Parts: sequence; structure tokens; C-alpha cells
Amino acid sequence: MPSREAFVIARIPGETNEVLVDLSSASVTYDKVYHGFGYPTITSDEDAKASEMVYNYPPFIRSIKSRGLEIEFVGCGGFSVGWFGEKKQGRRTMKIQCFYPKGTSNNFARPVEGITAVVDLETMKIISYSDEKKIPVPKAEGTDYRLSSQKPPFGPKINPISIEQPKFRFSFLPI
Repeated sequence: MPSREAFVIARIPGETNEVLVDLSSASVTYDKVYHGFGYPTITSDEDAKASEMVYNYPPFIRSIKSRGLEIEFVGCGGFSVGWFGEKKQGRRTMKIQCFYPKGTSNNFARPVEGITAVVDLETMKIISYSDEKKIPVPKAEGTDYRLSSQKPPFGPKINPISIEQPKFRFSFLPI
């Protein structure tokens, strides 16, 4: 039988380590610092921490207030697939995007545009922030996608019916 092994990518501040563990003997058979291109995918913990950082960042709070928005209704998140470029970049970063879902169930229909925050995932600090344009947030009216909110012709009331298959035999099926 082949040995049972687990391949582990461990992040130790500033380094990506590749470790191969033999599960049957509970021993490490390979341990190397990775020096290639790209970095491992962002963990959900890193995503959550980076997304939360902007809520306590004074320039972000000022930007939201200057747009006449209520910060308690702003939702932010990182949108990345985990590839962070070539080795020369030297850091794992995540761009944070925000939305204002107040008044709609469609969280993505009302983006807060013009604000850019970039978080360094190693230090968990905002390394870049800009508020260049004050683009109006789209209105909430007409953004609810739920069937219960749709009006004809997109969401007419449907009367429930029952359909039954008539009993007949197909001539090409064996009896």
C-alpha cells in the first residue's frame, strides 16, 4: 500500500513553507521554504480580518460620511483568487471593496465606488488608501431580485397546477 501523506502549505510571517507529512509514521518527510512565483490562496480568516480593518480606519469613516452613507450598513470584502503576482512583488495584498445594501436584499447592486483600500496580509495593515471620486451609490429601488418583489411581467402570480403523465406505452420499449 502506498503511504498516506499530507501536503501542507504553512505561512510563517514572510515565508511560505511546503511540508510533506507521512501520516502513517507521523513524521515530516519534506520541509522547504517556497521561493517560486505566487503565494497560497487567502484563508477565510485572513479575508475576514482584512475586510474588517476598514471599519476602524479614520479616512474610510470620513469617506463614507462624506457620501451621506451610514457606516453600519456598509459591507466590505476582499475579492481575490489568491494569486499575488511574481516573486518581485514581495508581499501578499488584498484589495477591499465595499457595498451599501441598505434598502435591498441584493448586496452587490449598490457598490461604494471611488474608494480603494489595500491591506498587506502579512502585517494586517492598510498600506494604501485612496478616495478619488465621489460616484453616487445607485438607488435601492428596483434592485430586489426575489420573486416576491417582482411585478408583472417578470414575476406574475402563478396559480399552482398539477400535471400528470398519461398512461401509454412507447412502441420502441420492450413489453
